[in-house]
Amino acid sequence: MILDCEKKIVNKIYKNKIDIVSIIVLAVFVIIIFSPIINQLYGRTDYALHISVANKMMERQQILIPHFLYELSIIILNIFICNMGFNLAGYISVILFFLFLSVIIYFQIRQILIKIWPQKYAILTICLTISLLLVGPINILAYFDRHYYYGYIGINVFHNPTSIILKPLALLLFLCSVKIYDKNHNPTHVILSAVILSVMAIIAKPSFTICLLPALVIFSIIKYYKNESIDWKLLIFGILMPSILLLGIQYYFTFSAHQLYKIKSGIAILPFEVMRNHSKSLLTK
Repeated sequence: MILDCEKKIVNKIYKNKIDIVSIIVLAVFVIIIFSPIINQLYGRTDYALHISVANKMMERQQILIPHFLYELSIIILNIFICNMGFNLAGYISVILFFLFLSVIIYFQIRQILIKIWPQKYAILTICLTISLLLVGPINILAYFDRHYYYGYIGINVFHNPTSIILKPLALLLFLCSVKIYDKNHNPTHVILSAVILSVMAIIAKPSFTICLLPALVIFSIIKYYKNESIDWKLLIFGILMPSILLLGIQYYFTFSAHQLYKIKSGIAILPFEVMRNHSKSLLTK
């Protein structure tokens, strides 16, 4: 009995060491792969705009856009790491969120592979994690319309910093949402975590939450009529209430209150309209 306990402890320590080494190796690969990609796009596309907004937020000491998490991360890094400058702070911020996402994906894949290949799971987990960070649509019509992005579902995008910082938060929020349908009700700290993730995901970029909320409501109604378990506290107080409240504030900020950019805007329900405007072969894609 004692020997069995000792073996379990030794195996646990061994696996922890493997995971630590694997995370370090994964981090090195992520930095090597994604630093040149971000560097190539940096200073252009959406990065320049967000860095400019962060600079203005710092100067005016006020929030200027509804989804400001990337700008906030730039300001915090710039303040606490010896005034490194907004350009460098924005660059490091994106890489840090890539690392954050890679660690989350690693441990999700690890849970499955460690049961199948307990001795050889690490290498495959690293490879699959990197693959998921790079995977994209098959651009079958790019030769004809020269569009590698528009018209496709961009699984991984590198030109938009707010999409990059949203990903780890959206993934964690999704994993938290799955717990709504566990048979056992979740403790208070899970609900608090859901509130924090809901808020952070929205101030990073509200796109994911706008899709998540109706999906959760519809799925919960189906579960309810099937008499299946639903954690109503987690659903209502952890995700729905904080998300709806914050989305309402963002709506007011964007369409009713003072805006940074004086552009006439509104909300319309037009499925696929944006992609159709940028691609004549949307159905094929």
